Amino acid sequence: VYDEEVLGSVIQRRREQLGWEKSRLAKDLKVPAIRITEIENGEKKIDVNVLFKVMHRLKLTIEIIER
Repeated sequence: VYDEEVLGSVIQRRREQLGWEKSRLAKDLKVPAIRITEIENGEKKIDVNVLFKVMHRLKLTIEIIER
């Protein structure tokens, strides 16, 4: 379980740290730029496949914790 807005802000912050425009990330992921905006704004749940691609491109990690 995750908060879409928190995840989106982490993705946006990292993208900006790298100096990337949304269009660059969108092109790398082969998704429309509007999708990056929706993800960063927490407007839509992110598909797990897209999430892993985003994390890979932005050099971020995901921690999975057993409950």
